[in-house]
Amino acid sequence: MRHVEDPDDRVATAPPASSAGNIGALLLIANLGWAVPSVAGATLLQALVADIDPARKIAFYGLLSTVGAACASLGMIASGTLSDRTRSRFGQRKPWILGGGLIAAASLSAVGLFTYTPAILTLYALYHLGQSAMHGALFALVPDLVDRARYGRVSGLAGLGLLLGQTLGGFAAASFLTLPAQGLVVLPWITALVAILTVSKLPSSRPGVQPSRPNPPPSIGAAFKLPKDADFWRAFAGRFLFLLAFYLILSYHLYVLTDYFHVAAEHTGRVFASLTLVFAVGAAVCVALSGSWSDRMGRRKPLVVGSSVLLAAAVLPPALSDQLPSFYAFFGLAGLAFGTYLAVDQALMADILPERANTARDLAVLNVANSLPHVLAPGIAGLIVTATGYAGIFVAASVAAVLSAIAVQAMKTID
Repeated sequence: MRHVEDPDDRVATAPPASSAGNIGALLLIANLGWAVPSVAGATLLQALVADIDPARKIAFYGLLSTVGAACASLGMIASGTLSDRTRSRFGQRKPWILGGGLIAAASLSAVGLFTYTPAILTLYALYHLGQSAMHGALFALVPDLVDRARYGRVSGLAGLGLLLGQTLGGFAAASFLTLPAQGLVVLPWITALVAILTVSKLPSSRPGVQPSRPNPPPSIGAAFKLPKDADFWRAFAGRFLFLLAFYLILSYHLYVLTDYFHVAAEHTGRVFASLTLVFAVGAAVCVALSGSWSDRMGRRKPLVVGSSVLLAAAVLPPALSDQLPSFYAFFGLAGLAFGTYLAVDQALMADILPERANTARDLAVLNVANSLPHVLAPGIAGLIVTATGYAGIFVAASVAAVLSAIAVQAMKTID
């Protein structure tokens, strides 16, 4: 794996494995806490929009997704840059985790109280700004507090939290699908609770590190000098294309069920819950094993490339058949792919960072690759569906997944 000089290496031995486990457990809880309302909120928002304006549901939800993801991308870079420069008695990341979590919870909860579409759009944008501030600080905790040799283990625990959150979010969405406004009011406060818990348990510095003097904050000017490293941008492209493939299908999953697979509206909650369970079983196995496995191998790339290839294969059954079992096949194979990806990708991103001084900023740039698919997938999927029907989005997703594998395989400095 690539080695980037770590200033803390000169003043401390590697943290004990128990410390890595503690950080991993906190990230598991934190990721679960924001993922439940995020995943449930996306589905419930589709249902709310369909209730408010059924004739324009696709157009308005596409606008919401685009504005929200744009705010998330810009907000993450801005908050990550400021987080790197934060010096407070509460630490560098804690104020952003807590403040972002509270803003996100309050904003998304308020969405459920309105039927006025401009108010919903404004609150949803604010939700993404708050969530991105929390995310930017959370993503930086791995290189901040964990020894490089244990990145995979901690990344796996963080990925498990995200997987559990996505699974529970799917069940939560199914439970509130006929009452979307109520679900939006209640569920976001899970994020606030886990933000409070995380900052109360989080150490302010890497365990075992005793720096001889505090490091000055990096200059603001350095924030605008984005990395020029080619592998950094290959990693960005690989993540972007993998998630684009995934979200091309999931952006309109409710409409895919009703319009392509012909599931009656009253049964969509039950079907989506069962699809989520199929996805979660395969993903749980892979996410539990892949992170630690990558640490033992000392390699990340084969697992990330393999997950992209598997995702490319997973979309073929529904591309060839509009029978519901083909969608179950997709969710089963996609679960294996996504679980492997979740467990290893964050470790790979931490490995590729050019310098510690801009950890949160650089990770924020890489995590724009998480947000951009949310921006682009609804619009791209809408154009494809209009031109070719729903089967076309499965073909496009397969192509994007293959390109993701090519981008990661092309990386030179990561094994």
